[in-house]
Amino acid sequence: MKFAVIILTLIAGVLAGTALVIVTLDQQLPRVSSENWNGSAYRAYVMKNAGRARCELDWGRFLGVLAGAVVFTLGFAVLVNAS
Repeated sequence: MKFAVIILTLIAGVLAGTALVIVTLDQQLPRVSSENWNGSAYRAYVMKNAGRARCELDWGRFLGVLAGAVVFTLGFAVLVNAS
């Protein structure tokens, strides 16, 4: 049981860390530099990248929920094993 707890804790940590990095990177300002960065140029940039950003945010949310599910399962398994 000790080995399973260690492995599941590592998996939950990796999932949560990956979700955090993905979501944090998608919330940053645009990575493009331009001297002609007016309203229409910014709108074009946002519209061009909105699909990718939404997909990455969905993945971040999925991985975060999965990390929570692993932690919940781990807690439940430890409680059952301890009783």
